[in-house]
Amino acid sequence: MKNMVEKEGFNLFKAMAYIDRKYLFLMVFIITIGSLLFPISIPIQIGKNTNLYYSYLSKLKSTDIVMWKGATFRSYMEVKSGYIATLRVIIEKGAKLVAMYDEGDQQSVFQMVMGNPSTGASGILTSLMEQKNYKYWDNYIDLGMVLLGGEATYVSLARNFQGYIHNDYAGRPIQGSFLENVNGAADFAMIIDSGPLAGIGGDFLGRHFAMDYKVVYLGNMIGVGIAPTQTYIETGIVKGMLESGRGGAELEYLIGAPGPGLAALNVMTLGHYYFIALIIIGNIGYFGWERKARREEEIRAGGQKK
Repeated sequence: MKNMVEKEGFNLFKAMAYIDRKYLFLMVFIITIGSLLFPISIPIQIGKNTNLYYSYLSKLKSTDIVMWKGATFRSYMEVKSGYIATLRVIIEKGAKLVAMYDEGDQQSVFQMVMGNPSTGASGILTSLMEQKNYKYWDNYIDLGMVLLGGEATYVSLARNFQGYIHNDYAGRPIQGSFLENVNGAADFAMIIDSGPLAGIGGDFLGRHFAMDYKVVYLGNMIGVGIAPTQTYIETGIVKGMLESGRGGAELEYLIGAPGPGLAALNVMTLGHYYFIALIIIGNIGYFGWERKARREEEIRAGGQKK
């Protein structure tokens, strides 16, 4: 049989049935690395919560002021795509941004994306900021860890901002900046809580900003925070959220800026397409060559026995 097969020359079905494993793994490597290095906007379905989130974000104007409560390193890798994409929209819209934190490493994450105004170190979005002339002090201010002290702190921010906030994180007085005209919660157009470890809505920002002053409240949630936040979306206290890395990828797709979210989603999507293709190819090869060859071998073996 061997000599007879060799005389047949190249057989497509045989080639499909016996693909060398090294080529299979090489394709997995190419798909993974290619998707990460060159993310593309493969069409994806956009979830309801992402559409809600973007519907408010896209309406920002240059005169609007956004309160930004950033992510920690514990949550950043899960919400990274939404974190960067949201800041990208804010910068492109020219809206004012006020960053404030309740944990120390939130500032490090923020400066990793926006750059460090004190040292001049660049961040992920520095090139976009330079392109849009988006500058520290004129367009955004980092207040540092001012969200300490429990509920009293949030009440002070909401009702007497100037009485509570005097300097930025480096000790520079806020006089002369856009914060000079912020007196309380009513002067904020939006709050974005980016990367909390729990749900949002029933917290201090929800009670003293979203409920009392109707400030638009959005969340960029890790997986475990999605379900508890959903209850506050249904009540209207929270207006929308990004659901972990998937939500961030959806926002990247909506704004046409492929980033880490779509890159990760592309790996999974193209990887699944690849394995489905292998299943189809393998079955074609099996029924077109291997099964046929086995039957012919069985027929010949039966004839020899006779």
